[in-house]
Amino acid sequence: MEILALRRLNVDAFPDVTPVQVEIDTEAQGLAPEEIERQITFPIENEMNGISGVTRVESLSKFGLSVVVVYFNDDTDIYFARQQVFERLSSAKDHIPSGFQSSGDSVVSRENSLRRAVVMCNVKGRDIGSFVHDAQQAVALQVKTPPGYFVTWGGQFENEQQAVRRLLIAIPIALLLVFVLIYSCFNSLRNTLTIIFNIPIALVGSTTFLLISGFPLSVPAIVGFIAVFGIAVQNGMVMVSFINKLRSRGYDLHEAVITGASVRLRAELLSALIGSISLIPFIISSGTGAEIEKPLAIVVVGGLVTRPIKIVILPMVYEWVERGATRRAKAALET
Repeated sequence: MEILALRRLNVDAFPDVTPVQVEIDTEAQGLAPEEIERQITFPIENEMNGISGVTRVESLSKFGLSVVVVYFNDDTDIYFARQQVFERLSSAKDHIPSGFQSSGDSVVSRENSLRRAVVMCNVKGRDIGSFVHDAQQAVALQVKTPPGYFVTWGGQFENEQQAVRRLLIAIPIALLLVFVLIYSCFNSLRNTLTIIFNIPIALVGSTTFLLISGFPLSVPAIVGFIAVFGIAVQNGMVMVSFINKLRSRGYDLHEAVITGASVRLRAELLSALIGSISLIPFIISSGTGAEIEKPLAIVVVGGLVTRPIKIVILPMVYEWVERGATRRAKAALET
């Protein structure tokens, strides 16, 4: 038997995910970064900004070197983009002088014709959202920017904010679709509302566990809440369907509710216990990815642990709603 050990494996990505870009490097020996920026980088940027299909222009001015990167739309042909850049460079050369020498900053960075200074940091021991919130307050109180200067926050925090905004749009749409599907299954508004009422009950345990653990409401926690919503709806549908089946067999309302809750109690307890135990390794994990696994697992376990409470409350709500509907129907017949 032959065994092959690979120490390094190069993989090409197909299709090519590199953005359509053209890089312009200009050498100017003896010029400091500020003069490179003013005399070379800025004129080239002004010419490149007028090209059709350009999404953004980034630049870097170092001692004796100017680098301008022009980004195009993804559907732009790279050869067409290079041709456009070459044509604009011919007119930009008329505005680029040479022969200066001075001293200045080591590096000057620009993006979209604006100077850019980047401050980067790694967050450890707390979530990114609360850290950025505190940092924004500290910067607003202690840092006074001159006119024309502004501060933007990016990186993982920006990605998280974008994900939260998308979820805030997707979750209501998903809940609406769930409502429609439940109604189409039972063809009863009372049963549908009874099952939907199971969702806020499930939030109690998940929210309590999240607060006790000290984790903030992050994207993984929101995903955990979505999973808890699905579990709550599934359990509610099984419970209501079983009670309706008992009533169709001749059981009266109270007897059907008691029997249905008693039969479903053991299954709910066992499934909640097994699910909670299976998620314990995620809760106690501390390696790579723990910042994602822990909030999600804590929220789901909180929803599973409180499932016995839902087994008690949901049948009570079902009986209360159905008795009210029966009384209203009798009153309508008497009148």
